[in-house]
Amino acid sequence: MQDANLDPAPAPARPRVWGLRDIAIVTVAVLLLFLFVPSIIYLPAEAIWGENSEGAHIATAVANLLWYVTVIITVLSYVRSKGGTPNDLGLRWPRGPGRDSWGRIVGIAVLTFIAMYAVTALYSVIALEILDLDFLEPSEQVPDDFYDHKIALAILGIAVVIGAPFTEELFFRGFLYGGVRTYVSFILAALLTGFMFSLLHFNVGLVIPFTLIGAILALSYQRSGNLITPIGAHFFFNFISFMVLAFVPEAR
Repeated sequence: MQDANLDPAPAPARPRVWGLRDIAIVTVAVLLLFLFVPSIIYLPAEAIWGENSEGAHIATAVANLLWYVTVIITVLSYVRSKGGTPNDLGLRWPRGPGRDSWGRIVGIAVLTFIAMYAVTALYSVIALEILDLDFLEPSEQVPDDFYDHKIALAILGIAVVIGAPFTEELFFRGFLYGGVRTYVSFILAALLTGFMFSLLHFNVGLVIPFTLIGAILALSYQRSGNLITPIGAHFFFNFISFMVLAFVPEAR
């Protein structure tokens, strides 16, 4: 019997719109885009202006933004080719009142945001201070050189604050979790897709906290049934984190 508290009906994804084979195809496509898109933008810029030049940093930021755009197009196009719609990915305007209302969505998003920061704080205290596991300390997400190039930093900010929340929630929660959830339990689907979400950041120190954060975002989506909820929580999490890094040098 399903736990009504963790697995409310209806499930986010409609069964059989996309299956495991489709998940594998789109995941491989996303990984190939990750390798291909930055290369065609960054490598020429590096060859022309140099590795640590402003032009190379701008190219890196633009490459990040363009990768997000290509992933969005890929996911939406593939789901449509399978007979699905953005609604199957959880993308729909709240109709309210009731379950699908703005009040409910905002409330769950706020709780999600708080839980995300609670996880990062607890991880820092337990893993780094109490257990003193220095090898689990997350490495810097934004290279120090970026802070010296305001145009590059501004473009990167758009990518991180706007592009990342929408793209990552669309792929990891709307598509990946929504598809996997039709085959396994909520907890397994949330942790599995959360783990894949953590791997995308290529940072050993983020595997544990971001796996848990990914699971929290999946729960946020499951509870609200609307992808706007985790997108909103993810947006404010990235916004505050980026603003702190950009304007508080001691926090870097």
